[in-house]
Amino acid sequence: MSSTTRGFKNVSDPDSLQEVLATKLEEVARLNKDPEVAEKLKGCIDFVDGLESFLKDSASEATPVQRKILTDTYKEPWTEYYETGKTTAKFRPSMATGYHEGQFLRIASQITKAKRILEIGTFTGHSAVALALSAYCEELVCLEYEPFLVDFVKSRIDGTPVENKIKFMIGVAMESLQKLKEEGRVFDLVFIDADKGNYINYYNFIMDNGLLEKSGTLMIDNTLWKGQVYSTSDNISPNGKVLKEFNEHVRQDPRVNQVVLPVHDGVSLIHRVEESD
Repeated sequence: MSSTTRGFKNVSDPDSLQEVLATKLEEVARLNKDPEVAEKLKGCIDFVDGLESFLKDSASEATPVQRKILTDTYKEPWTEYYETGKTTAKFRPSMATGYHEGQFLRIASQITKAKRILEIGTFTGHSAVALALSAYCEELVCLEYEPFLVDFVKSRIDGTPVENKIKFMIGVAMESLQKLKEEGRVFDLVFIDADKGNYINYYNFIMDNGLLEKSGTLMIDNTLWKGQVYSTSDNISPNGKVLKEFNEHVRQDPRVNQVVLPVHDGVSLIHRVEESD
């Protein structure tokens, strides 16, 4: 299977760190007039593209439902859906968890042996399915604001092994979190991939209100944000700024241990420490 098929790559919308770096190198190559420099730049671009392809090709095969979700995500007319009012936001296919990251989430869910999983921000469901595929997962609760996206996911998991594991709560995520608190729900694993400006709010609510099991795990997506969280440039997007703040906020929290992994656009692995730790 080719890396293009596995990656569903959209070169006009670079998302992973490797794609962002390759795009920057290609911009420099177009401006360069020196043949010797051009040859070195080509080697750098080939190196980065090769890594991107290798990471995708070396991952285990996706399940049929994972492949269908990714394929359909890249076929859907998202701009049209927004303009006709089917969605309240203009979504892009690259917002879906990519092939390589999806396989990472699938293995992480299996390793943690999480029975109860919470996901904040579902989009087209690739990450939800990856997490729910674990044999240990009994229930995965997805918080999603867009009813259209929930219908999208439901129609594609119908009749699959994860159909009865995945449940949905439609609405504002903070309101759904409050309901889960009132119900006394506790989760072994939490995955957050939603509006970046609320990452700290989601994190604080979960940690302060007992929604994460003792010694539980959080995984947070996009925490490297195209390299902007460590950039010294003044030209940093609002998302880059809030994610930089989020990373530092978690690092200063004595209740957890954190490591940021360079998977796709950055995934933070956060482990809640017990008093004995």
